[in-house]
Formats: sequence, C-alpha cells, structure tokens
Amino acid sequence: GNVGIGCTSPRNDANFKTLQIGDSSAAASQLVLDDNDSNGPWRIISNQSLIINDDTAERMRIDSSGNLALMTDGAEFKLYYTEPRKFISNNGASVTIKQIDNDQSAAYIDFAAWDDSSLMRLMNSGNLLVSKSTTSVATAGVVISDTQGVRSTVDGNVPALLNRLTDDGNLIDLRKDGSPVGSIGTQNGTDFFITGSVAVATGLRFQTNEIVPVNGSAGNSDAAIDIGKSNIRFKDLYLSGGVNFDDN
Repeated sequence: GNVGIGCTSPRNDANFKTLQIGDSSAAASQLVLDDNDSNGPWRIISNQSLIINDDTAERMRIDSSGNLALMTDGAEFKLYYTEPRKFISNNGASVTIKQIDNDQSAAYIDFAAWDDSSLMRLMNSGNLLVSKSTTSVATAGVVISDTQGVRSTVDGNVPALLNRLTDDGNLIDLRKDGSPVGSIGTQNGTDFFITGSVAVATGLRFQTNEIVPVNGSAGNSDAAIDIGKSNIRFKDLYLSGGVNFDDN
C-alpha cells in the first residue's frame, strides 16, 4: 500500500500508509505523507525545511527546528492570523505587533494567559494596562499613560516599591516642565530625606530619634532654616521636654 515517487524503496511498514517523495538514503530531501494508524492524523515528514511558495515568492516555511514563518521574504519574518486579526513582523532589528480590524480601529492588543485572562493590554489610546482591563483606579493592576501617569492599585500589599542598591542617593527625582524641583532619597544607609533641588532649598532628614534640617543636596543646614514665617504661622507646639536655645 506504499507509494514512492523518486525513490525505489518507499517506507514499508504494515502499520503505515505512506506516500514518499524523494529517497531517504540519498542526499536530496524527502517528503513523506504518513498515516501511522487508521484512526490517527496524517503527518508530513521532511528532513529539510518545508517551504510553500506562490507564483512569485516564499509565503510559509517550517524549518528543521520547528520554527514557523508566514509571509516571509527571507529578510523579514511576518506572522498573521485573521481571527482575531493579529500581525507580527520582525525585520531582524525590531519586532512589531499589530492588531487591526477592517477600519484600522481595534480597541486594544491583549497579551493573555492560556486561560484567556488578560496579563497586559495596550489600548489604541496608548494606555498600557498590566493585570487589568480598565483604567479605573478602583481595579487592581497598573496603568501607564501619558494623560494619567503611572497608577498602581493593589489589595493587601504595597502599591509601589522603590529599591536603590549599594549607594545612598535619590530614590525619586521630582521635576516641573523638565526642571528639577525636589528629591526624596536615602543617606547614611538608613536615613530618609526629602528636599528641594536648588542649592538654597530646604529639606528634612529623618534620622534615629531626630529630624534635622538639610539643604538641596541633603547636607546639614545649621542655623539657616526657619519653621513658618511672620504671616504664615503654625498654631500650637506641644513638647514633652524643654526648649533649648543656642546662640552659638
């Protein structure tokens, strides 16, 4: 029941129904259409890449490693599905992923888990959603947007964690129209400071059992910073100890 084209000894096995093109013992490639049992699926077996062309160019390739390339011209890899419409292009330097409908206005691209739950969603507005499908701050997940900034919502954990390794310095730089206005950071390993960004700016450093005044570089600023002013005053001051005045 075996048929061979271009070979004298096609696969011969009572358990297989085979059409073989090419000789497996020769250097030329072979193509085998195989049904390994009466109820099983047909398989295509090749010892070379399997390529499908139209009249002008290569349109699909399955190489010997199992990689699948659709709509490729050899220089650029493209993978395209029609339902839902997804498109992947790789020109060797970058990868582009697109999802389009007939009027080019699909609402989003989903990066989903096997159970179809959305892990990450890129909206056509440019918003990037992580572990959520809505920009609502009431829903757990992260939103990155040029209009909403970065918004993180979690249940029962820390919404944002910033960790600087090895050295002291700024944890957050604060800017207005691109210009620095302040910073929050660490000093002396465990101290925490918040300060303005200019040389004469004021700030505070929180040390063990102490809050001390600092300048814009988080350095000590002795006898230079006031609390309040004549027309913008604090109301009451409650102390459990005394008040010390040092004219020096």
